[in-house]
Amino acid sequence: MGQSVLDTATNISGKNLDVTDSQSGFRAFAGHTVPIFRFRSADYTIESEMLIEAAKAGLRIKEVEISATYGEENHHKQNPIRHGVSVLIGILQDMEYNRPLYYFTLPGVVLMILGMITGVYFFDRYLDGTLNFFPTMGSALLIIFSSFMAFTGLILHTVSRMIFRAMGK
Repeated sequence: MGQSVLDTATNISGKNLDVTDSQSGFRAFAGHTVPIFRFRSADYTIESEMLIEAAKAGLRIKEVEISATYGEENHHKQNPIRHGVSVLIGILQDMEYNRPLYYFTLPGVVLMILGMITGVYFFDRYLDGTLNFFPTMGSALLIIFSSFMAFTGLILHTVSRMIFRAMGK
């Protein structure tokens, strides 16, 4: 399940990326592609970072099935859940810069809809006299917060596109 979450996050963060095993460390690149990569990760997040950078550069990515044999002495020492969460956090941090619509706007819109639905429900309960006003205020604050979140994503997306156009990319 963790592998599927990491694959999905990597595919979302990398445009036009459709890989089934983002965490395979077995990679081969042509020599002329080396300048494309600007690795920032020092941990296992680098596996996804490589794929995202390659996709952004428009490189052709082909998956080839490999076999892996792990001896008892080579087992990963870190807790697998902690390891997966740390890699996912790294992918999300990368997504914050590369895909602000997915990172800010999409969750903002979902939270805004949730705030509106709960706000109507709580306000109706408040008018009936069966609920105090604080849940309704909480829903209103959720709508305000999520609106800022959604607009932040739109603004960052627009700014990044303007920068890419100015750089000729």
